[in-house]
Amino acid sequence: MIRSSKVITIGSSNHKKNSVDTSLVYSMTKLGQEYYVFIPLAWGYPKEVAVFGLQDSTSVTVELKCAVTFEGFVNCKQSSCKAGEECKVVGGVSECVATTSPARGNSVQVNVCPDNNPDCDCVYQGKVMKHGEAWMSADCSEKCVCLTGGWVQCEIPGCRPGGSCVEKGGVWLCSTPEPSCYLLPSGGFKSFDGLEDWVWTEGTYSLAVPAPSTQDAFRIIAHLNPFGDTVEPTVIFPSKFGEDFKVEVKKDFTTVVNGKAVSLPFRTNNGLEIVGSENTVVVQHTSGLNLRYCCHGKVTVTLTAAFRGKMTGLCGNFNGRADDDLQLRDGSVADNIEDFYADWMI
Repeated sequence: MIRSSKVITIGSSNHKKNSVDTSLVYSMTKLGQEYYVFIPLAWGYPKEVAVFGLQDSTSVTVELKCAVTFEGFVNCKQSSCKAGEECKVVGGVSECVATTSPARGNSVQVNVCPDNNPDCDCVYQGKVMKHGEAWMSADCSEKCVCLTGGWVQCEIPGCRPGGSCVEKGGVWLCSTPEPSCYLLPSGGFKSFDGLEDWVWTEGTYSLAVPAPSTQDAFRIIAHLNPFGDTVEPTVIFPSKFGEDFKVEVKKDFTTVVNGKAVSLPFRTNNGLEIVGSENTVVVQHTSGLNLRYCCHGKVTVTLTAAFRGKMTGLCGNFNGRADDDLQLRDGSVADNIEDFYADWMI
């Protein structure tokens, strides 16, 4: 609170990183002799307030009315450790202890100890978090958690090989793409688990077929002509009561549903969606199926983790192992790649 004997004006200088770090000035009287001034912490950015008197002999008083919070922020009290002591935080509990060797593992050592209050919020790099809340930095190089007493404990995990840092719902996290199976018009193919080879015989092959126990049944087949350098995929949704629902993608990117060409995007009420651009057609289903047919005739099949270990066909069983990908229709493993191809030819 700032009061004056005569009319004054107040100006504030704001050095800030976020809009919430702005100082606010409210005039409480019509003549400008009483003001409420709110100055945020601003996490290290300097704040200045200047009072300008419009008349000579103006007296000004400054009174601290109260400590306020922003959006429920609860700041914890802190106390300094004595000489020869340090604050050690292990398992979210802090205390001043005799100085020892540097902390290891998940312990944190500092010279000031906060109260062990689970209601305290944490502030780290301008971000406010509640007790127990964890978050990842924008480049996924640092993972932090808010501990008891307002402590912030961080580690540097990074993303696993093959993973990438992505934003989902305003939260940064490491995401590892699901393995894909592909078949090229030249006959080259790769299974979900990494087996690579070439198919030299023209024909229609079963690419990916879920096991009978899988709730969302579908079959993905493709007609391959390696000598004509073409491959055309078909997704079939079997029906127990009528004709199967069939989606075919032609080499000119024409999409045919149950024998009739359709314009894209195309959607059904059972979770099927087909979208496309000039050189790509994507068939996807809410069960976790994604088939992409791109500009050079490459067919790529991607499935969610729900199908792991539950697949058969040319794309393999999707169990993370390439050494048993030559699985036949009867569940046995072929002795050679030629028998494997022949078994999955329709």
